[in-house]
Amino acid sequence: MDHYSGSRRRSGSDTPHAASHQLRHSKLTHAAETGASTPMLMALSGHSSVRSLAKYTRVSAEALGRWQAETDPASKRRR
Repeated sequence: MDHYSGSRRRSGSDTPHAASHQLRHSKLTHAAETGASTPMLMALSGHSSVRSLAKYTRVSAEALGRWQAETDPASKRRR
């Protein structure tokens, strides 16, 4: 039994590659949403191109808004 078997079973997926691939997307997206840098995401994914990395991360509008509020100097002055 591999590392992702339990997750595949819970998701109802009978295709190991598809489930593992989806978990990879989720892990990278979660890392991006919690502030991982581009070099960190590239190391985590094994990609050497930002263009190919972008295919794997789907940052939500909510996460983008949180990040902007936390890092934008203008929004910090409004608090």
